[in-house]
Amino acid sequence: MPIRPGDTLDGRYQLRREITRSSRSLLFEAEHQTSGRLVAVKVQRPGRARNPKEHTAFMAQARMLAACTQRHVVRLLDAGAIDLTLDETVNVPYLVMEMLDGHTLEGILGGRGTMPVDDALDLGLSLCRALAKIHRAALVHGAVSPDHIMLPPKLQDELPWAEDAPVAKLIDFSHAARTEAGVRIAPGARQEGMEYQSPEQLNEESITPVSDVYSLGVVLYECLTGNPPVGRIIVSPHKLNQAVPKPVSAAIEAAVQREVGERPQSAQAFAEALSKSPPAPPPRKLPKPRRQEGRRAAPRAAYVTPVQIRRDVGLPVDARCQNISVGGMMVVSGAKLADQERVVVAFALPSSGQAVVAPAIVRWRKAARNGVVVGLQLEKLSDKANEAIDQHAKRQQGGH
Repeated sequence: MPIRPGDTLDGRYQLRREITRSSRSLLFEAEHQTSGRLVAVKVQRPGRARNPKEHTAFMAQARMLAACTQRHVVRLLDAGAIDLTLDETVNVPYLVMEMLDGHTLEGILGGRGTMPVDDALDLGLSLCRALAKIHRAALVHGAVSPDHIMLPPKLQDELPWAEDAPVAKLIDFSHAARTEAGVRIAPGARQEGMEYQSPEQLNEESITPVSDVYSLGVVLYECLTGNPPVGRIIVSPHKLNQAVPKPVSAAIEAAVQREVGERPQSAQAFAEALSKSPPAPPPRKLPKPRRQEGRRAAPRAAYVTPVQIRRDVGLPVDARCQNISVGGMMVVSGAKLADQERVVVAFALPSSGQAVVAPAIVRWRKAARNGVVVGLQLEKLSDKANEAIDQHAKRQQGGH
């Protein structure tokens, strides 16, 4: 039978809710039955696990993550496999990782368009450290993109310099591979996130850690300008956003060059180039979202979970929630929805993972790179459901 929320995996991890899915795997929030700790469990799809090569590649992620222990890389806690009986017995592998609260960078950029310069610079330096560790382990991540970067919720009482303070983390080693003499042959370009892949990766040529530097450069370019670079002639980020210091702009512009030899030759070299800029002057102000109509005053919290949107006409639309509040949620969808359109949404509640269905209204929408970012006003949720959402928001804000 298929793996679903409510199942207990390997007798130890009770799956509470689905976080996200891909063609290769499912990611769940789960509770360790002995300690009560919340963890993220990534399970290979049984259809993929039947293929010996894909089974081996999935299990290799455990060894790669274990070799990359670093503050800005998601932490591996456990790994294993279970025998699942479908039409035949399939050995299905799984990974257990730390549970991360917060937003994906994809959600941040979808809602705000850009990031403040100093925040983007901090993020870039953090990810350079992560990539440096990955590359020292003779690995290439191969998929640095906004949907594979987690940013923590902002906790007012958190000490940012504390060892256990939430930090940005690079996640998803699905496309990572070991290198031989510093290079590997790309097994094929990912269909998603192609704008973040280096030219050599798209051409299925040999790639090196410098290819990861290119991908990170594209991410930072988008953080500061609102869009990835387009075409062979790269427009300086400083020309598109005067707040970007020229040394930072030059470093990013170098990182996204098509020719490998024209880029910084390591993550460390990229970090040094980014660090040449003086710190941005205070005060720091986040850019305001472009649309505010219809938004609730209730506390809002990061919450990543699949959402199914059912319309009056046509097939249901798959979307992904990025944040939630009592009475509303922000989702990223590949399908365009109309202002004031009435829909029905199905999603899992925070903490309990209970599935709920509720009517909703599209209150605002904004074009995004791969679809549209939508603000939904939720209607007729039960008091119990609203309480679960409110408690989740308060926990992220440091409340009780």
